[in-house]
Amino acid sequence: PGYIITDKINGLLFPVGDQAALVNCMRSIADDAGFADRISKQGISDSQRFDTSQIAGQWLSFIEKVWAK
Repeated sequence: PGYIITDKINGLLFPVGDQAALVNCMRSIADDAGFADRISKQGISDSQRFDTSQIAGQWLSFIEKVWAK
């Protein structure tokens, strides 16, 4: 998750199994609609870098570079 999510920018991160931290994250979203809206929009925007066409293009470029060597 830390590779994909930047805490408080495009999502919220908390330690695995830490229920209190999860509750705090959920409260921060529920208590601040503006914050929830900002991280939601940023998350949607950032997710485009993981689109299958993006990933396939990166792999194709990598394979072409390796093949050229």
